[in-house]
Amino acid sequence: MPAEESLLSCLGYTQSPRAAMSANLHDKLNAETAKVAWSEVERHFARGATLSVSIDLDLLEVARAIARDETGLVQRWLTTEQLQRTPAAQATEWARRDATVWCVVVAPWVLLQEDPDSRD
Repeated sequence: MPAEESLLSCLGYTQSPRAAMSANLHDKLNAETAKVAWSEVERHFARGATLSVSIDLDLLEVARAIARDETGLVQRWLTTEQLQRTPAAQATEWARRDATVWCVVVAPWVLLQEDPDSRD
């Protein structure tokens, strides 16, 4: 066991600093995630700052990977189009029905994922 971990254990910590940072980031992102109407985030689409996250992925996992600059993982999602700049056709459809989306900001991006309950 590394000296840092044994010292932390003696002090009563059950997580490594890295695990605690990861948990704190998850908690921060979770607290900043909201369900909003498309009309509330449409202006971010207009300035090219929105990324759409497939409903097959966990929005917080994607946000955390972007925040931590996990390039390999993010690149894999981009390649499979599970993560992409919000396509104009999708934006048009969301605007047509003022869809509800889950939203979290990882500057400079606004990550969006359609709320499955908002579909027609």
